[in-house]
Amino acid sequence: MRRLRIAINTMAANPYRRHAWLEDYLTLMRALAPLAVKEHFLLLTGEGQDEQAGALPPNVELLAVPRLHRRGGCPLLFDAMTLPSIIRDQRIDVLHTSHVAPLAVRCRLVATMRTLHAYTVPALLPRGVRVARRLATRCAVRRADLVIAPTRAARRDIAELFGVETSRLRVVPGAVDCEVYHPAGDRVQLVKVLDRLGVKSPYVLCVSSLWRYKNVEDLIQAFSVVRRYYPDFKLLVIGYGADAAYRAALGDRAADLGLTGSISFREAVDRDAMPWIYRGAQMLVYPSEDETFAAPIIEAMASGCPVIATGVPSLVEIADGCAVHYPARDLDALTKCMLDLIREDDRARFIARSGVARAKDFSWRNAAELTLAAYRFAAAG
Repeated sequence: MRRLRIAINTMAANPYRRHAWLEDYLTLMRALAPLAVKEHFLLLTGEGQDEQAGALPPNVELLAVPRLHRRGGCPLLFDAMTLPSIIRDQRIDVLHTSHVAPLAVRCRLVATMRTLHAYTVPALLPRGVRVARRLATRCAVRRADLVIAPTRAARRDIAELFGVETSRLRVVPGAVDCEVYHPAGDRVQLVKVLDRLGVKSPYVLCVSSLWRYKNVEDLIQAFSVVRRYYPDFKLLVIGYGADAAYRAALGDRAADLGLTGSISFREAVDRDAMPWIYRGAQMLVYPSEDETFAAPIIEAMASGCPVIATGVPSLVEIADGCAVHYPARDLDALTKCMLDLIREDDRARFIARSGVARAKDFSWRNAAELTLAAYRFAAAG
């Protein structure tokens, strides 16, 4: 019997960093493949990226698409000009994409909505990004046979924004590998990794792409107050400067507050080093005012790092009582949360222990089971 052929467009997951999600998809496939006795998977990615894949299950293969991964490539043109021929030639039954979906392909379509910021906080995005994202997102939602949301809160937003009926919506949360992200770790190795990266302890950590709605300027402002009481503290911000003007403004704000030597901005860190960075942090602060999901929160929780996050519904849902929340844009509340966690060791340890337990709910096995069910539902029509 012919296997159901499913293609996953990994380049559509993040149009601004076209390979940012490939490793996650590879992890998902390794968890999903043993369950998929009737399916074959084709991961679409850019040239050269197949070299990082390593050994794959027999029912999973990579297809490198020439030139489309290069900086400045247009995902809309890729979908319009290249995807239809790939789907035809590879006899694809189901295509899984993200915000960017083809206008017309002869197969079933599953679309994952990883962000809704072009609709929920449009004024905080550059105009070109806002227009392109709104067009692409609306097209993907309307075209999809099944829409995947990463949280129940995001599912509600999608239903309200686009009028999507419940039968076309599924929730598939993100996942974390608790064998990689965990609180246990050799102290000597931790010091070596932080020294190699030039990270000085104690430090507050923020892991987030740098869009204006992420509100990192609020964290910088609150950190300036924390430094008055704890001058040895540093702030480490790890995230791609998606909005270049905003990234520059953050640097200017840090300089204005006299924090240039106390704040470090890193666009990226070796993935192998990230668990150590979480373990070494005094806390993770996630000041965003709009999210559908936040992988850094579950990675931090799994690593035993206490989390402070805004009260955005999806973040409250993710943490489920295992983080400290405050109202977005409330600087006084954020400052108090940070100071309280520094001063109250018992509370910080309790939040860290609770987070480790909560993170185990976000397993790749669970994500694989839900994803496979979504594919089969879409294929059944």
